[in-house]
Amino acid sequence: MRIIDIKIALLLILCCTSCKKDGRTLLKENSDNEAKLVCSLDIERLLDDFWNTDTVLLNDFADSVRFIPLELTPKSRLTNINFHCCRWEDHYIVSSGVFNNFTGIISFDTHGRFEESLMEIGHGPTELPLGLYEWCFDAQTRELVVQGGHMTKLYSLPFHTAVRLDFKDHVSSLIPVGDSLYAFIGAMPHSGKTTEPFLGFYDRKGTLIKNLYYGHKRNINQERREGQVARIEEIKHLYHSGSGKAFFKDLYNDTIYSVGKGNLIPYLFLKTGKYAAKIKNLDNEEAKKKCFYFRGHGLSVTDRYVFINYIYEGRNCCSVWEKANGHAVANTIINNSPGSAGATSMVNNKHFVRYRTPLGKIVTMGIVGVEPKRMYAIIKSSDAMDFLPGINLESNPVLMEVTL
Repeated sequence: MRIIDIKIALLLILCCTSCKKDGRTLLKENSDNEAKLVCSLDIERLLDDFWNTDTVLLNDFADSVRFIPLELTPKSRLTNINFHCCRWEDHYIVSSGVFNNFTGIISFDTHGRFEESLMEIGHGPTELPLGLYEWCFDAQTRELVVQGGHMTKLYSLPFHTAVRLDFKDHVSSLIPVGDSLYAFIGAMPHSGKTTEPFLGFYDRKGTLIKNLYYGHKRNINQERREGQVARIEEIKHLYHSGSGKAFFKDLYNDTIYSVGKGNLIPYLFLKTGKYAAKIKNLDNEEAKKKCFYFRGHGLSVTDRYVFINYIYEGRNCCSVWEKANGHAVANTIINNSPGSAGATSMVNNKHFVRYRTPLGKIVTMGIVGVEPKRMYAIIKSSDAMDFLPGINLESNPVLMEVTL
């Protein structure tokens, strides 16, 4: 028995060392992770009955719903565009707009009363010179990780101070992953050893701690064109969760990984079956319509549910999945064409779900924030004024806190 154990240990050591190349960690192929995952999402089952799935409303699976009209002042005017929200203690942290048109990062109390502006456009310590690109909340450090104006700043909510993080590389989608580490997607480490995509980890001093390198042969359950280099999914590839977790999804993989402490751990498996995207179909529009395509900006995770954006039959869709059984709880079909105005809405909001208002009207709401036990959505003032007193067309969008 001891001899067998020694052989197994040696084999594991050889496997680990074989994944090193030029000081970088090479991601291993992992085509059969299903048994190790939190759950598998049965995409194939959903798409088999696709045209009959857009019937479930938020009312059917939400535990409770609370409306928060956000006070409108000269410093708290918000729009429906790129609305983002999180909750810290008894404060809602909110922003809308993008780049130099962004409204600032604003704090409201739990009744929706305006408190203060946290970050605005400018050149001060707590300002951004060229406006906002994106931000997320680090629950562990109680900081906002804010990107904009070719810089990244950490804004401390308890102390109302900000520090700038300096990096040697171009950094995008910087996300906290615990232990004062920040994950990001890059195309070229400052060492200059590779121009292939990689997932990197920085510390608070801007030091590159580790980067996971993507080899040419790393294609999991997928095909690829001859001569095509390995690449990660365009648009958005790292996803932040309000629980402090980060997730990763690349173009040629049916596995979604949890990111933490410099490692990728298989988390969710997408069972696409006959609807799996194939490279040979990318130039065939009719064949492409019959495939499932995971969409950028398309993943959020709560304690009970998984939210996924995707394209099927040329339509933008948002599905909600229950972790306990891997089945779809709701599926919202947004529009007829990924290139139409509905596609812009998919960028302006994290996800979508339909909701029946207290007066019985069905409205499509944009989900603007997700936490372990809650999510946040907005209702346009034109929809909310039908059932909420004091709301008119000039009002801010109404925030909706949903307990899941």
